[in-house]
Amino acid sequence: MTDGSDKGGSGGDDETVRAQYNWSSTAPSMAVIEMLRVALGREEATLEPLFDSIAPDAFFRSKAATESATDVVVSFTVAGRRVTIRGGGGVVIRLRPYDE
Repeated sequence: MTDGSDKGGSGGDDETVRAQYNWSSTAPSMAVIEMLRVALGREEATLEPLFDSIAPDAFFRSKAATESATDVVVSFTVAGRRVTIRGGGGVVIRLRPYDE
């Protein structure tokens, strides 16, 4: 992963991949795609489009609703995995398939 991200797992049945990004240089959508590609060992073209899992403007609506972008937390499921993005640059992907 790029842009100062750090892959780490919590181990056990709820293994996760975590990374930290600078949103001024990496779009959250691109961070999620790259993390999923690497974590799942799949080509980008084989991943389902993010817009099938989350409204494209969800990040902007959430940011506008808070005083500080660092307070924003957006979670959704894509490629059968739970993804959480934080306004401060954090991205967490639960590697174990997620059943909603």
